[in-house]
Amino acid sequence: MSTYRTIVVSLLALVMVACIAGSPTQAEALKIALVLPDVITDLSWNAVAYQGLEAAAKDLGVEFTYQERVADADVERVLRDYADQGYDFILAESFNYQDATIRVAKDYPDIMFATATGFKTQEAGFEDVPPNHAVYDWPAHQVGYLTGMLAAYMSENNHVGFVGGYEVPDIVRQAEGYKDGARAVNPDIKVGVIYTGSWVDTVKGQEAAISLIDLGADVIAQAADGPGVGAILACQSRDVYAIGYVADQNHVAPETVLTSVLLVKETAYRHMIQDIQNGEFESKAYLFDLIDGGVDLAPYHGLVPEEIQQKIQQATEDILSGKLVVEERLEPTK
Repeated sequence: MSTYRTIVVSLLALVMVACIAGSPTQAEALKIALVLPDVITDLSWNAVAYQGLEAAAKDLGVEFTYQERVADADVERVLRDYADQGYDFILAESFNYQDATIRVAKDYPDIMFATATGFKTQEAGFEDVPPNHAVYDWPAHQVGYLTGMLAAYMSENNHVGFVGGYEVPDIVRQAEGYKDGARAVNPDIKVGVIYTGSWVDTVKGQEAAISLIDLGADVIAQAADGPGVGAILACQSRDVYAIGYVADQNHVAPETVLTSVLLVKETAYRHMIQDIQNGEFESKAYLFDLIDGGVDLAPYHGLVPEEIQQKIQQATEDILSGKLVVEERLEPTK
């Protein structure tokens, strides 16, 4: 009888250990690292990344740390350092980090990695990508379309512009949507696009915007992070309108920024963290566009006439209902 009781007690103990190991409390003890190309006070990409992960982490009960201004050439070392420190999930917040992140992920199969705005996953057919590497993004072609409409309505010169960071799929899709939206309002409108080749150089953004203004553009949208702030300041100095990116950037130039493309970054972070907690994280694309609640428009701050606002709102509703489908193009067109 004593032996039987011992066996029963032992089995109960094993069951309790198994339950504890798989409990939400254990899963929520995830340690997350966020690797950023610029500072969290940049009023754009990195600031919103930090704020979004902070909100998701607080709500889901996980821990996170971050490192700013990580150069492309140094990111592999930083990723390996975090992996060696025992972090469970490492977020690489730049398209430029993708290949380095994949290399590191191969060497740490028990750690989850994800690259912002990337495209290389097993789901997409990249056989050399490990199962612990995903990508995440907030496709902005639909809201790019809406801002293109807005720019066309507000332009007096029938000439608008767009300043992008790098010519990468994430930015190209927004620029292409912007072109389509502007041309939906005025098929003959001129749309100039310049890519700065930087995520952080404010001066390059200023120079790009001034070039577009000198050619006749009187409304300029941007998707360029640091250079984007430079573009806004250039618009302010030349008395033309601008459209912000990632966050509501009206405070940068209150009489200049009509609205901004908002990226609700918390959406992707939350879904990926929950998938890890539930053992469901995959090498796939975690995408959240306007319809999925990952992208939106900021307020107009009294700069846009009511009748134009109503037209933009109707187009928004048409996109959400499926009546209007915005083409997603990842290669630039004229």
